Amino acid sequence: MAHTQADNLSDRHDEVREQLELMDSWLERLPHEGDGERRSVMVHIVEVLQRYVLVDAELEEKHLFPLVGPMAEVLTSEHRFIARWVKELAGLAHDEPTTDGIAFRRAAYRLFGLLEAHMHCEETVVAPALSAKPSAHVLAVAAADARRSQRRSP
Repeated sequence: MAHTQADNLSDRHDEVREQLELMDSWLERLPHEGDGERRSVMVHIVEVLQRYVLVDAELEEKHLFPLVGPMAEVLTSEHRFIARWVKELAGLAHDEPTTDGIAFRRAAYRLFGLLEAHMHCEETVVAPALSAKPSAHVLAVAAADARRSQRRSP
């Protein structure tokens, strides 16, 4: 059976969920870290979100959303919220983290909740609309290429 766009979406969401679990474990340790390590962890979380979430959002808007019609407007709006909240986290990460990171943790968990709800919506609304559309793994390959190029950039 051909791999569909819906399969690609599910595969990418699995990757994002793995990263969310990993970042959750980092957030749990945050209050126990020194200022320098705390800042490093926060910056790394933002980098992971940019690499796994923002890149995928851009690719979804370019390759998937045109295939699903008007429902794409709501999902694109959610992408704007997600991008704004990642930017907020970046600002918190680059401020002098002299507290235990409570503001950063709260903002991260708020974002994680939105991401879970957003992925659920894509899986229950978008995936069925895409399930009959075969793919040559175009989106998955594009996401992997974008991540590789981001890893190489300074």
